[in-house]
Amino acid sequence: MKQVNFSHSGGFPLEQETLERLQTAYRTELFGALKSHLGISPDNDYIVAPATNKKEGWAIIRQDGEGILYPIQIGTPTNFLKTTRTGTSLTYGTGVLKNAYFDYDAQYISPEDYANRPESPQMTDALAIHYYDLNKPAFIVIKDIKSIEADINLINQTYLPLDGSKAMKGDLDLDIYQLSKLDIKESSVASVRVADFRLGSIERRGKLKPYDSTGRALVDSSDTSTTSLSLNYASDWENTNIGGKVYLNNINTSNATGSLLVVDNANQVTKSNTLIDSLLNRITALENKLATIATGAEVNVASNWNSTDPLSDAYIHNKPTISVSDILARGSFDIGDLNKTDIMKTVYFTQINTSNYMIFGSIRSKSEYWSNDNDVIWAVKPINTFAFELYLREVSSDIQNIAFDYIIVKK
Repeated sequence: MKQVNFSHSGGFPLEQETLERLQTAYRTELFGALKSHLGISPDNDYIVAPATNKKEGWAIIRQDGEGILYPIQIGTPTNFLKTTRTGTSLTYGTGVLKNAYFDYDAQYISPEDYANRPESPQMTDALAIHYYDLNKPAFIVIKDIKSIEADINLINQTYLPLDGSKAMKGDLDLDIYQLSKLDIKESSVASVRVADFRLGSIERRGKLKPYDSTGRALVDSSDTSTTSLSLNYASDWENTNIGGKVYLNNINTSNATGSLLVVDNANQVTKSNTLIDSLLNRITALENKLATIATGAEVNVASNWNSTDPLSDAYIHNKPTISVSDILARGSFDIGDLNKTDIMKTVYFTQINTSNYMIFGSIRSKSEYWSNDNDVIWAVKPINTFAFELYLREVSSDIQNIAFDYIIVKK
């Protein structure tokens, strides 16, 4: 840094070179050191200290190929700045008047003043005016030392070190991001406070369900009356495999004859100690009954339509159970003579509330020539809730006079 010694006796020879040296000392070297320390680049504009209603601020703005330091007048900060460079003239020893002093000043202006700025502001050696939108291009704000120290203190108080030397306070919210790995420290207890615990991988379940790669593996399905834990809730996986032995602690100890696991009406697996004995007793009774019947014999066979005991000799197996309420419609369709080999007829009936039904019917002879009327093959096909199709085939060229009687029942 340049320095001038004014302490020598005999009168200092104050010349123009001395003044240039002094200006270089503070403007080039001192100011340059400050800009370097603050990381100020000649390619950007900066607000070194924003002005407020109580104190001035400072800005460094690129003009005339260098960064000029502007004081900002006291006032409310806005996004717009007006700078003014004013030149003051002096009469030199040669009698020539030249601009020797330059004063730099800046002030915040309103959006309206910026919008109404002159298209060609004054730009002379005596007066140069510039207007700036602090966001276009953006001015970089340089924090002061106290603000930086406050930020450092806040970071020291709130940051979470990677080595785990500090405990995190508050909940961890990763927003749209995810943990890349979850592996807790060895511990006797781990709590997961969720109702639905979902598992799944894009490379496994996701191959069949790419839009929902996770399923409800464990679900807390408790309510106000009981606690309940569901495994593979609502069959999110088609299969559930359990490796190893399965121990059911809520089942009582079995007796010496053994036990069976059965599923009750609520689809709960339960243990039965009496079912085996009951089945064995019934098998023994059947064997004893069979032993009393001769091979191939049918002795005292008397069927009873009202018998409900399947072991009774009178019990009728596979009885039809069609009731009057099962009959949906009935009718007769006049066919007459089949005048060609294959014919299709549409039979209409009163509309019913389902198309899931069966058709029972028969061909009825209407003439005295039964040998003509029986030369017909037929089939039916339900098509909707008010009609079915009747397919007929004639096996001879005789003239028939027939009708089709039918009833329609629920499936």
